[in-house]
Order: sequence, then C-alpha cells, then structure tokens
Amino acid sequence: MEYMPNSNSGSHKHTHEPFLDEDDELADESPLDNGKDVQLTQIQYQQARKGSTTNDIPQSFIPWLCEELEKAGEANTTLWRLANGPQFTTTRYTKYRMNGFVFSSNSKDDCLVTQDSGVSMRAITTFKASGKDKNPKEAMKTYYGVIRDIIELNYIDFKQTVSYCDWVRVENKTNGCKVDPYWNLEMNLLKL
Repeated sequence: MEYMPNSNSGSHKHTHEPFLDEDDELADESPLDNGKDVQLTQIQYQQARKGSTTNDIPQSFIPWLCEELEKAGEANTTLWRLANGPQFTTTRYTKYRMNGFVFSSNSKDDCLVTQDSGVSMRAITTFKASGKDKNPKEAMKTYYGVIRDIIELNYIDFKQTVSYCDWVRVENKTNGCKVDPYWNLEMNLLKL
C-alpha cells in the first residue's frame, strides 16, 4: 500500500483538486466539455417549467403570477424569469462538475471504462400494501438511476443546470434493484 500525505499540508499541490475546497473560486458548478447548443423539445420545456413549481399549484397560477409581477414592476426578477420558463435554446453537456463531483451522461459513459453517470437520491415516498389499502404509509426510500442528459437552462439573467435521469424501478425487487446479502447493490439497468 502506498503512503498518501496529508492533503492539508500542501505536499501534493499538483494533484490537489481545488474544486473540493468550499471556499475556492472553482468550487462552483462548471462544464468539463465545450457543450453543444440544442433546442429543448416541447416536453423538456414543460418539464423545466414544472420543475420550478409544484403539482399542488393550479395551472392558472403561473400566468396570474407573471401578470401580478408585471403590475408590481418586478418583471425582471428571478421569480418572474422562473415563472416564464427558460429559453428554448440551451446547452447540452456530456460531462459536468456539480457539488464537488464530476458527472457524465450515459452516452459518454458507454465508451469508457469508468462510469460517472450513476446517481442516487433519497425521497419520502407513499407506499400502499395493495390497491385497496386505505392507510398508505410514508417512508424514506433511495432511488437509483443514470444520467441521460445534462442541460444548462438559460433564463436570460441566470442559468440553471438540470440532469435528466432514467430511474430504476425500486418498487419491483425482481426487475429493479436489490441489496444482496453482502450489501452490494444490484441494479437491472434494462428496467429503467
């Protein structure tokens, strides 16, 4: 085993990644390739707009909010930009640095030995024992998937990076994912 010096001592600055330091100027998100300008599909555009609101808000709320912000003279605020949605022209990346980690799209990983397109997230999910269950239960569940696309949405005054992911069906242990007796995660990526 090779001895690794303490990273805080500065003895290996040439290999130290400054984006791992929270206070460094490189700690922010940044693309790791040149990107490609693309047009959002209508479905992607609608998903981007829905992402800035929740499903609990009636569809008439967004036009009402835009109108109220214009009346109040706040037509160029961040909230107004989010409510109006992004531009249709965006930039697609195959590799991107987010939150100190490097992510790749699944299409980029297909030709590489190392895979950087895997993601996981924890969410509170409502479960039912059957379709007739009158008492659904909420529980924390981990979801696993792969990044299909990394898109930088343009809201004119600011940009927001979004990852489109394909998720494994965690509710189906036969066709989705499971943890074996040795605590290794097994996923069937054909069942995305």
